[in-house]
Amino acid sequence: MITFPFSVDFSLGRVSYTSFSQQTLMELLLSDIDGASFICEEMTAVKDVQHWKNVTVNDQGDVTVIDWDDMRLAGTMNFDCIPSTAVVVKIGWNQLNGPLHLAGMPPFLEILHLRNNKLHGSMDLRSLPDGLQDLNLSTNRFSGSIDLRSLPKNLHRLSMSNNQLSGPIDISRLNSAIKSLVLYGNQFSGPLCLDRLPVSLESIYLNDNLFSGWVDLSTIPKTLANLHLSRNDQLSGRLPRNGPKNVLFQGTHIEVE
Repeated sequence: MITFPFSVDFSLGRVSYTSFSQQTLMELLLSDIDGASFICEEMTAVKDVQHWKNVTVNDQGDVTVIDWDDMRLAGTMNFDCIPSTAVVVKIGWNQLNGPLHLAGMPPFLEILHLRNNKLHGSMDLRSLPDGLQDLNLSTNRFSGSIDLRSLPKNLHRLSMSNNQLSGPIDISRLNSAIKSLVLYGNQFSGPLCLDRLPVSLESIYLNDNLFSGWVDLSTIPKTLANLHLSRNDQLSGRLPRNGPKNVLFQGTHIEVE
């Protein structure tokens, strides 16, 4: 872990970062992370952020891309310190832990990938940046319920598989741009309503959950290429013979008409 030449007490609550330089923000982002020296340290000095590994800056020196997938980073990352100019943030396949407050994400963020870490806590999807297009939080330890009714209008991929999310979900009011919804491997429960899926939706993965009751499969859009419902052993229904071909329902009580 690198010792940076300043300190901020995050326990005091949300800190205002508007007066901090991009360099300071990025150093704060990594201040509690083991393995950070691989990204930003050169001998005994911390490099200027424009020279950090897998960080892209624009002509003004503002950070736009952070791509730290599989960097062997471990610890609690101060996500609120991601510069407000960031558009792409990918920090998957590491050993990050702690909570994630999506309300603090950069306002112009388009891609956020934090999959395959050990992040935990609840997830408020109602506070995502308006321009977000791709969110992948799969294979973490998030828990509690999620609300899919107020997703950003341009979000086209949402992946939250292999967490500990639970409770019912309402997918009858998804945004009109979504193409892929990946929620398998959780503990979602209750009935499923699939009769108001947007025509933009191409793939939906709801397998390996606890959904139950009767599901109406007669109104699934023809544009839906993949529907995975397998291993929801309390789920029942009938699939029309002329319905979508790529519907997987092993381990359910769904039958083909």
